Amino acid sequence: METINKQNINFSAGFVTLAQKNHGDRIKKEVVDVFNRQEVPQIKTSLLEDVFVNNQSPTGRILKPSDLVDKVNYFVAAAGKGSRFEALAQQIGDYNKVFLPFPLDKNNNLHMMDFSLALGKPYVGKNGYQTIISESPSGMLGDVINLYLNKPSEIKDTLIIGGDNVFGIKAQEAAGYFSSEINNPNKHIALLGIAKTPAEVEGRFGIMALEDRKSQDGILGLVDFVEKPPIDIAQKHAINGYNVANTGFAYISKEAMTNLIRDIQEETKGKSPLTSQLIRKNDVEVFDTANALKYIMKKSNEWFSQKPQDIADVKIINDWEDVGEPKAYFRFLQDLKKGKYLDNFSDGFSSKIKTATAQKVELEGVDNAIVFSDKYESLADVPKAKKATAKKVDGVKIIV
Repeated sequence: METINKQNINFSAGFVTLAQKNHGDRIKKEVVDVFNRQEVPQIKTSLLEDVFVNNQSPTGRILKPSDLVDKVNYFVAAAGKGSRFEALAQQIGDYNKVFLPFPLDKNNNLHMMDFSLALGKPYVGKNGYQTIISESPSGMLGDVINLYLNKPSEIKDTLIIGGDNVFGIKAQEAAGYFSSEINNPNKHIALLGIAKTPAEVEGRFGIMALEDRKSQDGILGLVDFVEKPPIDIAQKHAINGYNVANTGFAYISKEAMTNLIRDIQEETKGKSPLTSQLIRKNDVEVFDTANALKYIMKKSNEWFSQKPQDIADVKIINDWEDVGEPKAYFRFLQDLKKGKYLDNFSDGFSSKIKTATAQKVELEGVDNAIVFSDKYESLADVPKAKKATAKKVDGVKIIV
């Protein structure tokens, strides 16, 4: 982790964390730089003053849209390998999940990471995202921790999101929720969650144990995290027959992050930060987000004189997909045909996505196939012999 790319970090934009061993340099060039050049000018112009902020007060930190850029650090975590996606990615080329290109036309590709980048538009400056490229990944929170360890004076209210998740929520709505949490001095953790049945989360999704109380605004108090539970544990934590899955989109307050960084510094004094055991998940994921949130909640009384559930909130949203495995990715492409998940892009990019997926994706017939090539504008253009010999992934023919 000490091999972090020594670029000039100005702390007034969004960040993408990458790893050299997992295509970091290529993702910067082929995804982040392209998004900054083509899409950021469009979505920043359209956003302007449209970000709404809830519960404003004279003492609040977020009083106007520009405060989201100046006072919040937004991180898209994309350093992982994506082993669940390897069967699909390697059939198309030397890619991993977050930058697997779906060709919209001969000059434009779509990547799953584009959705996290677009959702972060309230927090980026006019120049877009900066990239942080380490040699190897150290957990979803790894490069965030490293950045703050190197320069603790620059710690801000922090948002972190995975690059392999898509959210059916407008950036303005998410910004309104997180702004409200940031402006509340008693709140130090906030997440987005989605209702799933115990059968849906069993062994697949981490869930959150929540306060069983009525909430008119869809916001509940967080009690604990439960990692990919068996069915009986999932049923135990269900409220009205549903669990709330952790989407991985999390807010950590400046105060909580400052305390966490201080404790890691004290624990690893004179040693590499990678020796830390404080929020370690395993030897690869040294700095795990869920473990960091658990640690902050465990320290809530000592740090803030509050109960854990009083410092942490969860907002329930309607649509979310973890697209880190082929079956989920295929469902996601089918949803794009219907215009889902496209609210945060510019009109031009959204139009290209809908047109290309309508022409290149067929997942509801008897001969399901997807075109991952700019040689063909649609499935109808693919020669019959080519389609007949195409290899399948999870029952879907992959045309390259």
